Amino acid sequence: MFERSNKLQKIFKDGGHEIMINDGDVQLHRKNHRLLIEDSNLREINLCPFIGYAQEHILPLLDVCIPLQLIIPDILKYASMALQRIPDYPPDNLTRDESAAIHLYTMEWDDDTNGSLYSHLNYALGER
Repeated sequence: MFERSNKLQKIFKDGGHEIMINDGDVQLHRKNHRLLIEDSNLREINLCPFIGYAQEHILPLLDVCIPLQLIIPDILKYASMALQRIPDYPPDNLTRDESAAIHLYTMEWDDDTNGSLYSHLNYALGER
């Protein structure tokens, strides 16, 4: 469903969003205001920005998993399995470690270790 004005503006309404296209520019507006933070409330909220994360060095998957051994049993075993299942040059244009990380996150583990990496992470986050 869209409406046109004499400025060639199109408005597409999709659930809680409005997408406006005007002379090739696209703007997305949320209609659900509870998801937005008013500028006046920004001073009261302690936001932790992700500034600078793109400059961080990317570590190999096994190195990243070492500190997780304390909260996720057998993480190194499953990270190694994920790496073994990924070819040296993955067809998805990711690095081998990036593809293995996605595989590790989505693969189901043995029943003895309670499911998967995402279930362990969800459990660990729920304890906080």
